[in-house]
Amino acid sequence: MSSEEVLKAIRQHDWGIVTRAFTASPSIVDEIGRALPQLDNEAREIAIATIEHNSWPNSGQLLLRMTGDQTLQVAAGAARALSKTNDVPPINDILAAIPQRENDFVRGRLYLLAGRTNDANKLEALRGLAAKEKNPDVAFDAEVATVKLGGEPERAKFLERVRSAKPDQATRITDYLRYLVDPRLAKGMISWLSNNAPVFRLGTDRDPRMARMCDLAVYTAHQLGVEFYLEPERMANFEASIIANAGAALKALPD
Repeated sequence: MSSEEVLKAIRQHDWGIVTRAFTASPSIVDEIGRALPQLDNEAREIAIATIEHNSWPNSGQLLLRMTGDQTLQVAAGAARALSKTNDVPPINDILAAIPQRENDFVRGRLYLLAGRTNDANKLEALRGLAAKEKNPDVAFDAEVATVKLGGEPERAKFLERVRSAKPDQATRITDYLRYLVDPRLAKGMISWLSNNAPVFRLGTDRDPRMARMCDLAVYTAHQLGVEFYLEPERMANFEASIIANAGAALKALPD
């Protein structure tokens, strides 16, 4: 499929192009980038979704550029796509973009993207930006990204956040734990194992079962690679014996 055919579908708001199977020209990302000024809001959203679905090489820089789009829905879509791409732009480009982005959601995604570079040489530069962040939710994203780059004081602070998390904070905390992929941090969830407070619904609206904080701790520890017997191997209301297995494994983790 030629680049012009892809762009024609994007211009015509053909959402089917997102999942359509085709072989794209190696220049497709550059072609979309050059066409952006002529694309309306919906077309730019389709372009982002198509890039994300196809995981095209060299798309990270274009998505980073699109996080500065004047339309929030487009900018946020680019930020979400960047959180999934394997083509992470250089950290210097990400750090340069962060203070230029006014939207809190976009800045938060970019901080986390910076952490995904695993470039520990830029730890101090990231800390410098994080120190200037005024939005507390975005500052939390920045703190976690700093942990990803090896920040030890930030790691200790985050671990304390895990230990003291309330049920309404648990889902966000576990998202961060999966982002960091450090099984040792799962140790902070030991206190969750005795907490039966509901966090979210397990099934449909007609299913009254709720995942408890203890269930979330068990399953997240499993996802992070902490070894213990788990049955079933999915989110569920786990039996007391499974929760006890998880507790023993978490206590055995190094600090």
